[in-house]
Amino acid sequence: MSTLEIRLLGGFQVFRDGRPVERFESQKVRALLAYLASHADRPLSRDQLAGLLWPDHEQATARRNLRQALYNLRSNLGSSEKDAIRSAHQAVQLNPEIEYWLDVQAFDKTLERAAVEDDDQLRARELARASQLYRGDFLTGFFVKGSEAFEDWLVAEQERLRDAAIQTHKLLVETLRNQGEYRDAVRHARRLVEMDPLSEESHRELMQLYAISGRRSRALAQFEDLSSLLERELGVEPMPETRILYEQILQQDMPATKGGSAAEPLGPFVPLVGRQHATSKLREGFEESLRSGVRFTLITGAAGLGKTRLAKSVIHQLASQRHTSVLQGRSYKNGPVVSFQPFTEALHAALSDDPPHESKDPRSRLPELAAEIAGALPPVAEPAWRAPLESAPPRLRSLPDLTMRLFEAFCGPPTARHPMIVFLDDLQWADPSTFQLLEHLLDKLRGLPVWFLGTAHQGLDPHHPLELLLQRLSPKRFDLIPLESFSASKIQEISRVLIGSERSDELSDYLEHHGHGVPLHLVELINLLCDEGVLIPGPENRWSLSDNPPLDHLPHPESLDGLIVQRVSRLPTSARQLLVLAAVIGQKFDVGLLRRAAEEHIGVVEIGIELMLERWFIRQFPRYWTDDPRDRDVVLWARGARRGTFEFASYRIREAVYESLNPLRRQQMHHQVGNAFREIFHGREREAAEALAHHYSLAGEWHQALPYLHLSADKAEHLQDPETALFYCRRGRQAMARVARPDDSTRKLGDALQAMEERLSTKAVSRDA
Repeated sequence: MSTLEIRLLGGFQVFRDGRPVERFESQKVRALLAYLASHADRPLSRDQLAGLLWPDHEQATARRNLRQALYNLRSNLGSSEKDAIRSAHQAVQLNPEIEYWLDVQAFDKTLERAAVEDDDQLRARELARASQLYRGDFLTGFFVKGSEAFEDWLVAEQERLRDAAIQTHKLLVETLRNQGEYRDAVRHARRLVEMDPLSEESHRELMQLYAISGRRSRALAQFEDLSSLLERELGVEPMPETRILYEQILQQDMPATKGGSAAEPLGPFVPLVGRQHATSKLREGFEESLRSGVRFTLITGAAGLGKTRLAKSVIHQLASQRHTSVLQGRSYKNGPVVSFQPFTEALHAALSDDPPHESKDPRSRLPELAAEIAGALPPVAEPAWRAPLESAPPRLRSLPDLTMRLFEAFCGPPTARHPMIVFLDDLQWADPSTFQLLEHLLDKLRGLPVWFLGTAHQGLDPHHPLELLLQRLSPKRFDLIPLESFSASKIQEISRVLIGSERSDELSDYLEHHGHGVPLHLVELINLLCDEGVLIPGPENRWSLSDNPPLDHLPHPESLDGLIVQRVSRLPTSARQLLVLAAVIGQKFDVGLLRRAAEEHIGVVEIGIELMLERWFIRQFPRYWTDDPRDRDVVLWARGARRGTFEFASYRIREAVYESLNPLRRQQMHHQVGNAFREIFHGREREAAEALAHHYSLAGEWHQALPYLHLSADKAEHLQDPETALFYCRRGRQAMARVARPDDSTRKLGDALQAMEERLSTKAVSRDA
């Protein structure tokens, strides 16, 4: 028998046999179905329905509109009148003989069972199931034009169900707190705050739960969030009892925990499965570089297939088995354009203050080389090698020559060569200079055991610099390893590793249906299950599925970006705002810069970082590669790190958050970030010229962007990267055209950029000739 599923909590969704029904001809047809479903226990008169939805029409016209709407419902919901709608001459009803599921009805019945349940555990289970069914307000965002009676009914139903949901979460918080289950209690207390953000009672409950579970800083941050909200929305301060609680927490005058977990565990760690063949091919590429010298291996595949994770996993295996130098760098989407970007990032790692093995530090053997490289590189927010930079010689060699010398130093003397791995991630976004340098190194490093491992999206334009490079490379020194989506058996393996075999079929069916075989999508679905309390910590380092709600009733968007945005929306306000600002900064961000741009106290920022890490939105960005095998990129977080440099766990997370921003708000935040960069690099703006040019340009602050565009062009020219220099010259001309009232200094910058562009263009023509 076919099944009809109607969801009215959190919006309007209809499914027939698991497939969405969307071809309703008007909003009033949807309103009619919602009203019939909500009154499915009795027939409704045609006159009542016609007057409800078409009150301003003549009776005959209103009844004709009703007949047309009913016909549209029958056409969409079933093959015959009996399938979904039972109608007579004077009455209409949702057919009670069909098999259907309505979330509002399920919510009400679950609360009825909880109300008569004497056992605390069973009552808590029913309440938890009801809390999961309540995805949001009844018919959120729904509006029917010209029907005041329908709107009155809608508002009344929204208030009834919302009050019931709030009471449900309050009872759950009380029950879970008494049982010492603080992690789950905090989750429901957060939901209370989201549903009623101006309720100080809910904020106090959450503060107390944080405090008694040993998370004092989070409790204090919650008070700051509340204070800011009340001032912004109502122009008032927190109530005396709220401030008294704050003072008690501040003075650590709170009772100790009675049990439960004092801190939330990390979300599930999704195992790396199904890449045995690719792993074997990668190891062969590395072994061939040891036998025959320099080699390039490229992993390709669609976005989200786990190219980066596979590469890092193999590098960890190789580096843990023998003495191997590893440098890593990547290219970035929608970020500042930097000459030789993945290579400059790799060289930054080589000049780190505290590499894991002193013998690998080139400065200990070649201090003059380190000084030259430091002087040639665009720096990071907190340069670790300030002294070498200041003593760098005024005339620098080209970056390709310096890179050659550094790699030779890492490989050691001819009598004692050891291997080197250079990992270049996301090459689809690299600038042309990167591929010129890579080709140069593949030619000049012959005989050295250097393995270049790269990742890139598949299906690039045939004229993309990477594709052109691959066409020129000899097959003897190049490997291509394509990745594909996960099959059902691989998804089943993930499910078994996570929760054991008992309910793995249920989880794998859910992941296979909604994840489309894309590893990143599967990971985000699993994270969502954890966020929603459906996937909970179990024994023996495994997870287990809770019984509420059923997986097939869990709300989630079908698109990966929508899924990410939904997960982000569940973060507390302060953490969510920090994550959005971090997305504006870029794929990689420094905590000091984030704090400066947000103008927040360091304690609030550290708490936000902790939450982002717990939910797997970000991970610590190591300045160097460690030989120590590790399964989790957040190992430094586990040691308590809250400062330094972090990166988004995937560029898709950063992209989804960034694209969800209102364009005007995005402009404003780029201005904030630009100002923060300028403050941090005051007196040495040339070092951060690319970032300043990028953020002020996207902020529409053309007058402020212009000098940094000129500095960026000048830097690229000195690094012998004419393509990037020309890019900044052209951007400078565009900025000049948008400056409303250029002054003398602005005109001079414009003239200098034009002269540089003409000079570079002439050189390019001469070189081509």
